[in-house]
Amino acid sequence: MDISREIEVRKVWMRALHIYLGLFLLGYTIAVFNTCALNISWTLDWGSNELAYFNLFSTIIPAGISIGCLITGPSISRFGRRKTYIAAGWLYILGTAILLCPFTVMFGIGRMLTGISSGIYGVLPPIYANEITPEAIIGKVGAYIAIMSSSGVIFAYVFGLPLPVSSGSDFNYWWMFMFIFPAAIAGYMLASTIWLVRYDSPQYYMEKGMIDMAERALRESYTEEGMESGRIRIKADQANATSGEKKANVINIFCDRKFAKMIRIGFIRVFFFQFSGIFTMLFYSTSVFSKLGGGIFISRVLTVVVGLILLIANFLFIPVAKYFGRKTIFVGGDLLMSALMVGAGVTSSHNVGVIWPVILILLFVLVFGSTANSVTWMYLAEILNPQILVVVSMYSWILTIVITLLFPILVEIWDISVLLYIFAVINALGALYSVFDMVETKGKLKADVLKSLNVGKDIGNYKNDESPTDRQMLENENNEKPDEYIEENPESNSIDENQS
Repeated sequence: MDISREIEVRKVWMRALHIYLGLFLLGYTIAVFNTCALNISWTLDWGSNELAYFNLFSTIIPAGISIGCLITGPSISRFGRRKTYIAAGWLYILGTAILLCPFTVMFGIGRMLTGISSGIYGVLPPIYANEITPEAIIGKVGAYIAIMSSSGVIFAYVFGLPLPVSSGSDFNYWWMFMFIFPAAIAGYMLASTIWLVRYDSPQYYMEKGMIDMAERALRESYTEEGMESGRIRIKADQANATSGEKKANVINIFCDRKFAKMIRIGFIRVFFFQFSGIFTMLFYSTSVFSKLGGGIFISRVLTVVVGLILLIANFLFIPVAKYFGRKTIFVGGDLLMSALMVGAGVTSSHNVGVIWPVILILLFVLVFGSTANSVTWMYLAEILNPQILVVVSMYSWILTIVITLLFPILVEIWDISVLLYIFAVINALGALYSVFDMVETKGKLKADVLKSLNVGKDIGNYKNDESPTDRQMLENENNEKPDEYIEENPESNSIDENQS
């Protein structure tokens, strides 16, 4: 079936990729301090406090991101996805202007503000893009979540290569350009949102009872022939966002047993994602490679290689996702990462030189990028409603804070090989968990996925992967709304008249 008959494919791709630019800023913001910390220290004269400030400003970003995750839920519910996206851009620009002031305190405040903005960008794009993307192409579009964030990482690493490795050079101030660059991207995003992303998501408009606006937003993604599929999609998302007969909030979610499995999978899967070992590479790769035997410049080069491999791996995920289910990708990826961490631990502790542990770590990055990094947030956006996704995202970045605080301490207490063994065990446990508790989503009807999560009700039929909506199923679908919905939304009859 030609999906272009039902879907405005070009419009969907343009808007989704534009929204995913926020993830580019997230990846860039996480990685940028890694390569230029020494140069900032020379500029701001940190002296003997250098190590303390390194740890502080590595931690302050995930702390800010956690705050950003926390405020995203209420903001998108009250003001909408589009306005929240715009506000995050202004906040990022403000934070950049502050951190460029030549004072350590101002640098810290600016980093916190850009972290908060990045936290919004970490949660909002998967929700927003998922809601405006028809189910027939959601798997392909969702793959770019990781590609965008990895692109931000590699840009930050490449920009760090020209930095001098000793103080006194005039080019030391290049680090300021490295922080101005993402602010310029945020400015572009603000300007282009005005004309490219003209509407909020249909789901937001339906939450507010703005039926006509929901119809207009649907027409940005669907042709006239496909509008019926879009309306059924909204019904499914509305059912997934209710507790009893009320719209779910955070309190409802944790009190309603029907969300228990959904919450459990979200929290546990994110734990294994965070403690896979990858974030030691993103935050401390220069330090890790130095400890394995490289100098500052060689460590920066290897850090760039890490970013390139991560980006290439994200593209490799596209064919992988076509042939394998999400659950299979999680299991296979975790087992391979566990084996590679064992190998890296053995080689780093037996004086076989620097080349073998480095090769194994780079292979680990390749496997992570083509499995867990690419599938995790796409999968969570498929199974979690926006309220739960916000909470899980905040929890994810709290774990990142724990990692960034503990890693530099533990690496001084233990040999780095011990930490590599710990990551190996955690990845193996992740594979075991995925086998017994996770729910497969690839190619399944949304209603079936929700039933597997104990959330389902009769909400219509549509596929959440490449398979187009079955027209025969739609013709047989009972499109009557529940009585309570009609009573609360009398004008909503207009959106259903075209379904029959």
